[in-house]
Amino acid sequence: MEIQSPSPEKEMQSHSRSYFSNQSRWNSRVIVIGEGWAALGSVGFLVTAGIEVVWLAGSGARLLAPAVALNHAEGANYWWELAKRFQSDLSEPQMGSFVKEYRNQSFRDPAWCKAPSIEARQEVIQETLWEPEQRLVGAREFRFGVPLLDLEAQIRTELTSDRFPNLTKIAGLPIQSFLLENHAVTGVTLGSGQEILGSQVIYADRWGLLGGIENLPRPLSFLRKREPVGVLQANFRHDPPLKGGIVQTFFAPVHKEAGDKLERHFWGYLSADGSQSVWTLGLSGEEAEDNHEIAKKFRKLKTSLDRIFKGSDLIPEGKADFTSTLLSEQFRFEEEALFAQGVAPEVPYELGARLTGVSFMTDAYGPAHSMRQVGRGLLEIQMTHSVVERPEVV
Repeated sequence: MEIQSPSPEKEMQSHSRSYFSNQSRWNSRVIVIGEGWAALGSVGFLVTAGIEVVWLAGSGARLLAPAVALNHAEGANYWWELAKRFQSDLSEPQMGSFVKEYRNQSFRDPAWCKAPSIEARQEVIQETLWEPEQRLVGAREFRFGVPLLDLEAQIRTELTSDRFPNLTKIAGLPIQSFLLENHAVTGVTLGSGQEILGSQVIYADRWGLLGGIENLPRPLSFLRKREPVGVLQANFRHDPPLKGGIVQTFFAPVHKEAGDKLERHFWGYLSADGSQSVWTLGLSGEEAEDNHEIAKKFRKLKTSLDRIFKGSDLIPEGKADFTSTLLSEQFRFEEEALFAQGVAPEVPYELGARLTGVSFMTDAYGPAHSMRQVGRGLLEIQMTHSVVERPEVV
């Protein structure tokens, strides 16, 4: 039975206190729902603080990092803070522009890099990129010595090791309902019927799934006016590897067909050792509903990669083109992976007096904004380090 509220209060974004500052939240285990960046960050910060966590993968939906760098300074700081809990020698993120655009038969700095100020750069980004693509880059970017893909993989490997006896992970089971007591969440029921109890629930799965979870108040106003879009990602393994040490994001225009109204691009980069590359393409609503169209986009992506990297020194000697280096290939389509509209939440959403004990985070504005929600929601610390304003690194 769902809770109905005749006069729902506005969902709150408030970081006047952090979860760590309210120890009553930690009288039992914490449940984290989701598999993406916000869930990863929440689990990482909690278990390294010694808190018992049950990590529910939920739908299992997640994107691989769509770019090598992060587009928000505070989000980059929290990624760094998380990474240092698993890798103590990681250097601070560098600020600069780490994107190259393919146009006129070569890779160049994108148009916004020529703008005279940060504000002007942001205006050019908004004028030239499709709204969901604006979640992937920024007027300023922040990168580590390795692509975010590699850094995230290291953290996930640590979390699935035996290092944390206070962490239990359950995958493959959807969330059926929230368990309630006096308008407070006390746990969740899984699709199998199993009940998991906890003092606090962090929901970081796809927001589009919330309508199917029982015992949530309606409506949830923070779901409005987001305009989610689907994302196609290709994950390639290369043997022999492509050129290593390229910590740069590449993007190129998608070939427009008759009737196409959107000016879109595909985005990608190489892993630190060149053995892997990841490519991302946002899809319109019509395309996302057509499996044939999704497969067609994947084939055209491979053809485009051969074209833009023809003659590039990224291709190893003895190989004719990009696709001739492929050892394996995977592509995934994720529904509602990016939001085209709305403002990225600064902190987790809470429901106030309507329902306590649960908070909501989203990955749909990119990995930097995901980790900003996590950092502001979970940490009550004065950051001892910060991204320093310094000359840009190109």
